[in-house]
Amino acid sequence: MIKIEKIPFNYPGDGIEVVRAIVLYRLKNEPSWNQWGGHHGFDNYVDYNNTSQPAEDKFELLIMEVLWLLINEGVIAPGMNSSNLELPWFHITEFGRKVLEGEKYAPHDPDGYFKRLRQDIPELDRVVEVYLSESINCFRRGNNIAAMVMLGVAAERVFLLLCDAIKASLLDSASKARFEKIIEKNSMKPKMEFVTKCLADNKKALPREVADNYEITLTSIYNMIRSQRNDLGHPQEQPPVVRREQVYVYLNIFPHYYALVDLLINYLKTNKI
Repeated sequence: MIKIEKIPFNYPGDGIEVVRAIVLYRLKNEPSWNQWGGHHGFDNYVDYNNTSQPAEDKFELLIMEVLWLLINEGVIAPGMNSSNLELPWFHITEFGRKVLEGEKYAPHDPDGYFKRLRQDIPELDRVVEVYLSESINCFRRGNNIAAMVMLGVAAERVFLLLCDAIKASLLDSASKARFEKIIEKNSMKPKMEFVTKCLADNKKALPREVADNYEITLTSIYNMIRSQRNDLGHPQEQPPVVRREQVYVYLNIFPHYYALVDLLINYLKTNKI
């Protein structure tokens, strides 16, 4: 039997994001839960520092807010079966099951998302954090195009941080001068070509995890940037279509790309190429 670790709820103090994490935790560990019923069913999932009536009332109110938000985000939907199609019955949607299947980074739990991100990347870049947070907020509200644009900006920032690290680590003065001119220009393709070649030329010296994965990582980052700059960032003949599932996948894998680039940046701080 899997041991369930209770999540602390401190009253007064904690708000909706803590309760959101608790609700998602219960949905994940109790798939048979299908009826709104106040706070009583949460005893196995929450650790109260205050069991007073005001604390319970506040927690119960926040549960209702979270459940409504999760309906809006497509994680749950009203109705349990064909005989019980209305609230207080609900069910986890097909998309919701994917969300609850155990991905490390869950954009529906922003606090948990950034907590894990800071564990993997202690020196999280503030600019990346702001645009990534904006992307997650847009995604949760169903603004998928805006979410993808903001994620593309975050990806571009990560790539530019890598460019700065490579420029600082270059031993050849001519290569450094050439790369500085490339960086000054707005075009992304020449930057990507220079970085890719530079890493390929020094592949044997790179940390193994980086050497084995940097090509896929750079391709994925480039696709996010290209989408933000070209496909979505400019008017098109036909309006763009971005599916919720597509943004969800990118938001889930973005931290893995960032962590790998961060590993490379830290390597370049102490090694010349």
